[in-house]
Amino acid sequence: MSRSFIALFIAVFLMAGTGAPAFAAQKAKATPAPRAELLGKEAMQKLEKQGEASEQNQILAALVGDWDYDLNFWSKKGAPAQMSTGYTTNKMIFNNRFLSLETSVPLNIGGQNIPYNAIGYLGYDRIKKAFTSVWLDDNHTSMTTGTGQYDKKNNALEQKGKLMFPLLDKERPYRSEIAFTSSDTYKVTIYLTGSAGQEYKAVEIDFRRKN
Repeated sequence: MSRSFIALFIAVFLMAGTGAPAFAAQKAKATPAPRAELLGKEAMQKLEKQGEASEQNQILAALVGDWDYDLNFWSKKGAPAQMSTGYTTNKMIFNNRFLSLETSVPLNIGGQNIPYNAIGYLGYDRIKKAFTSVWLDDNHTSMTTGTGQYDKKNNALEQKGKLMFPLLDKERPYRSEIAFTSSDTYKVTIYLTGSAGQEYKAVEIDFRRKN
């Protein structure tokens, strides 16, 4: 390294250290007040409490990991099951506030394998006092949302919501259940309401933890 470059580096460092007084003063004035001063101590404490991961989120920790699964799909009540196999990766994010799910599977629909990739987020909403979820995939532009509660007796997380059927151009109600069957397995079942208003099992997914 040349002496001239070292001298230049020292000069720049010194100027950065001293700075122009007027510029420093303007920067200090532009610095916003801490949130505690803006909101008040009580409001800040409430905000921090509402933002913490809930104890209910510990239920979701059982789903963390890499999983293979078998998926059975029924196009309508009484129709034969169509089976697919896929995998998913689940992990807790944002200091355990939410469970992130990423899945990929070639869906067997009518004998055709349709590539399906999706991401979802599941967490406990302290304000709503309920588990909430959102699901997005690469097959259409709609988002599926759900809200529900944990059934301690059956060790299952139940949700209800609406999902969009692109081919029908309308939403249909659904009910889902995540059953915690063991430390290395869990099951997801999705029920849809048919055109006659009757509920039927449309999807059943059996997950097994990867070794």
